[in-house]
Amino acid sequence: MNFLQSLRFRILASCVIFALIVIVSYSLLVLFVAQINDDELFNWHIARETSHRAEAYINEHPQGVLAANEWTFAGTDRQFVDFLYSDLALFPGPSPSFQEDMTLEDLSLTENTSDTEQGFTIFELGSQNRKIHVVRNPLKSPRNKVNFYYLVDISGFDRQSTYAGFGSISLLGISIAFTLIIAVITGLGIARRVVAPLTHFSQDVDSATIEHKPVLKGHYYPDEVGFLADRINAMLRRIERFVDREKAFARDASHELRTPVTSSRMALELALPMTEDNEKLRNLLLRASRANKDMTHLIESFMLLGKEESHKEPAELCHLHALAQSALDKNAYLLRDKPIACINRTPENIQVEQPVQLLSIVLNNLLRNAFQYTHEGSVEICADGQHVTIQDTGKGFPSDLISGARESQVPPEGMGLGLNIVRRICQLRDWQLDIQPRQSGGTRITLYFQATP
Repeated sequence: MNFLQSLRFRILASCVIFALIVIVSYSLLVLFVAQINDDELFNWHIARETSHRAEAYINEHPQGVLAANEWTFAGTDRQFVDFLYSDLALFPGPSPSFQEDMTLEDLSLTENTSDTEQGFTIFELGSQNRKIHVVRNPLKSPRNKVNFYYLVDISGFDRQSTYAGFGSISLLGISIAFTLIIAVITGLGIARRVVAPLTHFSQDVDSATIEHKPVLKGHYYPDEVGFLADRINAMLRRIERFVDREKAFARDASHELRTPVTSSRMALELALPMTEDNEKLRNLLLRASRANKDMTHLIESFMLLGKEESHKEPAELCHLHALAQSALDKNAYLLRDKPIACINRTPENIQVEQPVQLLSIVLNNLLRNAFQYTHEGSVEICADGQHVTIQDTGKGFPSDLISGARESQVPPEGMGLGLNIVRRICQLRDWQLDIQPRQSGGTRITLYFQATP
């Protein structure tokens, strides 16, 4: 069985796909939550710093040492913008025009804003490679009403975050690869455990034969496989009873059919010498004798095909010339007074290794058909080690019947009983039967011992 079409592969693929979905979903969720937590933690930190430094500014206390990327300012939004561009020169170019009623929310540099629980507003200002977080604290000072601004330049931190993002993606790739390896190993183990009962079940079914008592001998758990095994056991018991009935019928029918046929043949053989002076009666008895031989041939063919042993008949070395001559002699009575020449062109030294009984039935039926449907001319049989060809000068087959016989696995209606038997044996032994009309009239039938592509 192709591994890609097996149950093992489907179980393995399910485990791998499930593991991929879980690891990718979990990793993306962790990255998303980590990013949110980082932003929330940073906003909490700068809001806390703003609160402490604003309180020191109001109380006129020292604010402490500021880092190189930190600044504080007190004033209005317009004054703060001038402080950004003129004093700190954090952004290139002149200070933008800023009317008195405008706020930082209206500044084109503002990318995002958020409010804190303390009533502060956090602005994210960005331009090219520069990114600054600004916390605006509206002061309620007895001296004046201004805003206190706390600035943090996070441009370098933002680049580090980008590198960290690349590292997280690399870590995610490594995690996916490791998870895939674990999923493949786990999937193979699960598939082996799951498929093992089915493999044992398949072997058990293969070991059940018609010759012996057809029953599954394995012991199965009461699961789906055990349920299926019980159902197949029940079916095998029904098949066994059916086969026993068929064998009994074939045995009785063989006896009941052969007895009267044999009796009538013996009576005809005894009666024929007594009709030498009565031509009409002799012709009638000869006709009855031919019908008796036809019946004997059909009974023998059907009984042989009906036996299971015939399907497994071993191949043995046989002489094709002798088999062909025997078939010609056996069916010569069908020629009567027809002007037909029977030609056996099979070399006497040709030997093939085939089941003799089945090959004999095929040759007999093909020659019988040729003799019955040829009224004058010739019937010729020739062979080599690969095929046997029988050609005649009879009326031939209709073209639609020949094309139907090639395309259909079921014998088409009108083929005749003899050819139907031949087709059945060919399917049983994997032989190929090719029927072709002859240009000069008649039919050429070729039996290939090995099916041609």
